[in-house]
Amino acid sequence: MEEKKLEQKVQSSSQIIQIETEIVEREIMLAKKRKQLHSMNEKLRNLDAKVENIVSQIEDLEDIKQELRQPDKKSRASQLSEKALQSRKDNPTGFENGKITLTTPNMQG
Repeated sequence: MEEKKLEQKVQSSSQIIQIETEIVEREIMLAKKRKQLHSMNEKLRNLDAKVENIVSQIEDLEDIKQELRQPDKKSRASQLSEKALQSRKDNPTGFENGKITLTTPNMQG
């Protein structure tokens, strides 16, 4: 009878040892998973920062694009044509005997 009790205690002890071993293994696995999770969260934060930076750069480019589409008061072509008109007023062109003549302040007098 005592042998049976002793046998049961040995079996119980070995079961306890197996359970304790399994608990330790699972704790080790849990620690590894936590470390992986921490690493993945860090990577996610880094990617979020990169995405935020890219979005900011795209917004800056959109602002520049809008500025380029909306030039100041007048376009370059209209500015040039106004300069040409002013030049013609300042230095009128004339025709004499089928030839173009310029009347500029330097040429007069």
